[in-house]
Amino acid sequence: MSGLDDIDDSTTDPSSSEDDDAPDIDLGFAMNTQVFMADGTTKRIKKIQSGKYALGPNCLPRSVIGTSAGYSAMIQVRELTRNVTHRPDDCFGLVVFECAPKRAIHLATAQHQSIKFYHDNKIGNYVVSFRRLKGVQDTMIIVNSKQSFKDSLSNSRQEAEDFVHNWSKDVVYWTLSYDCHNLVSVSTQLQTYQLTATVDFEMGHLWYHPLKSGFTDDLGMSEKLAYMDR
Repeated sequence: MSGLDDIDDSTTDPSSSEDDDAPDIDLGFAMNTQVFMADGTTKRIKKIQSGKYALGPNCLPRSVIGTSAGYSAMIQVRELTRNVTHRPDDCFGLVVFECAPKRAIHLATAQHQSIKFYHDNKIGNYVVSFRRLKGVQDTMIIVNSKQSFKDSLSNSRQEAEDFVHNWSKDVVYWTLSYDCHNLVSVSTQLQTYQLTATVDFEMGHLWYHPLKSGFTDDLGMSEKLAYMDR
């Protein structure tokens, strides 16, 4: 079996056009985002000063060390909302984030949904497609990958099945830097969530609304608070 160095990696989907990738802009929250403060008031994210206390996970105060706000959409990632059960699967909780300069957004990508095993009759190989973290432009991002197993080997099917069985199905946690979001494929975006427990994007507010999972029937993912790198 070939090693990972022989895997065919891509950062965009072959079936996607060049326009499908995220536009080349920066990261952050929308300037009009209303934040629930620890004292019960609300403030626009742009007006919150460092050292103030916002409402955090479990309704506890959380010290603000910095905020980010911007004008332009960056990338679509999925976010659970109260009405998620009424949405078709292809737009399940999709959110367009608006962003500010030189920030990074913290994400989680479902792995088990992307692992596929099939036989390519044209090239005579068993193929496993999956996603993995890979170093691109001095950062680590999720890329689309394929591992091929030649029919000429007597145990090629078994090796392919073993690869699927042994490849980790765990959620992949990663950080997307502001200058690399255009490398993330559309299909990866659709399996990626922002780590958050306090953002209700449907209402445009930061709110205590736990993100449980979004990957496997709302199980197996601890509550998180949306946050940005400086």
